[in-house]
Amino acid sequence: MIRMTLAQLEAFYWTVTLGSVEAASQRLHLSQPSVSQRLKMLQSQFDMPLTERQGRGLRITPYGQEVLFRSERILREIEEMESASEPAQLRGPVRIGIAEGLALVCLPLLMQQLRDRHPLLKLEIAVGISSDLEPRLQSHALDIAFLVNPSEHPDFTLSPMGLQETSWVAGANWSLPDLVRPRDLVDVPIVTNDPGSINFRQVKSWFASAGLAPQREDICSSVSMLAHVVTSGAAVGVLPVRMTEPYRLRDELRILRTSPAIPATPIHAKFRSQGIDPAARAVLAVMRQLLEGLGYTRND
Repeated sequence: MIRMTLAQLEAFYWTVTLGSVEAASQRLHLSQPSVSQRLKMLQSQFDMPLTERQGRGLRITPYGQEVLFRSERILREIEEMESASEPAQLRGPVRIGIAEGLALVCLPLLMQQLRDRHPLLKLEIAVGISSDLEPRLQSHALDIAFLVNPSEHPDFTLSPMGLQETSWVAGANWSLPDLVRPRDLVDVPIVTNDPGSINFRQVKSWFASAGLAPQREDICSSVSMLAHVVTSGAAVGVLPVRMTEPYRLRDELRILRTSPAIPATPIHAKFRSQGIDPAARAVLAVMRQLLEGLGYTRND
């Protein structure tokens, strides 16, 4: 009698969870024919179909739902046993997305601590603004992402990491009032991230609170380049306070005291609600400890 294998259950779980054989093959680092063969062998163990064709994808049957539930439980138990017996032996690639302002402060330390604790992990890191990273996570191109003010999604979990202090900043040579109001900046060159980004919305909301809109607003897709533009004196902008420390220590940039203040923005880890793997879970644990140790965020 041929018995079902863990590899077959894993192929079934990821095919159903991710919605296609192609996505499962990428997740498991296998060829599509290999995944299809495992699914075929698993199906041969049952008298009732586990999935049905629906367009170009697959739809799970009620019987398949029961097998999926049991498969997930088995895979989770195995992950927990592996973590307990070999806590430092996580291996293989883990795909991480990090909001750029956060990465500028935390990424070197995150990489070092993960390398020290889990030397067999291979980090594949994407850095950018959160509104660009989030679609990549939701299309399964990332395993976990650390995002600023991410959106809710029924298939994903948001794990709060704290609030990121954010403020208007200007080059050291700018002459501005001690307390800056929207009317003081309405005619000043402003630089923001792309429309759709939290940075862009913060700027728009701040001016809108006084019924105003900036007269000159330029767009820059990079947070680090936005900081460079501000320190050069070409424009003023909104940045995470913690990432501005090196510039302030060199007297290249100053934090503006404003009314209203820019609200602190929430940082979340975002990952699939079903099947976060041990590597992504390890990244989450290390990042949480790192942020707490740095005092990067506050918790209200």
